[in-house]
Amino acid sequence: MHEKPNHDPATQKYPQKGDHVRVAQKANYENGVLTEGIVQDVLTSKRFHPRGHKVRLTNGKIGRIQQFVDQTTPDHFPLIEADDLR
Repeated sequence: MHEKPNHDPATQKYPQKGDHVRVAQKANYENGVLTEGIVQDVLTSKRFHPRGHKVRLTNGKIGRIQQFVDQTTPDHFPLIEADDLR
């Protein structure tokens, strides 16, 4: 079982268009595989979301932010490129 990132309401960053992020797509929630991309649209309207803000990436993929790329990558999440999911 994969450990999920801590989504602390006091420290969770609100995403903005153009942010470089890693997201968990719905099909990958259980296995923890992340997709990297650039935020096109923020789909979550609330300032905080316990599972991560939902965004649409510039490649059209939709997922919940697990990490901003400028932060440290957790060891327990395999990273794949969005093109590998086709």
